[in-house]
Amino acid sequence: MILTTKVLDGYGLRIYIKDRQVIIQDGNIDELFGSKPEPERFFLPRLPYARLVITGFGNISTGAIKALTAYNVDIP
Repeated sequence: MILTTKVLDGYGLRIYIKDRQVIIQDGNIDELFGSKPEPERFFLPRLPYARLVITGFGNISTGAIKALTAYNVDIP
């Protein structure tokens, strides 16, 4: 598996843990229509990202930070 970088942008982005999965939801970048992208769900050993770059505004749970750092996912 090739690990990549995910850039999260927009207002209202979320990263949290639910049902032993990490949920990554990008922010609302389409202000005209107000649509939100579908969240991505991964079990942590299968997370395809080595780095999550956050350029928007939103919430990251402390549980998600703890779990991501345990699997060496960089959150600069």
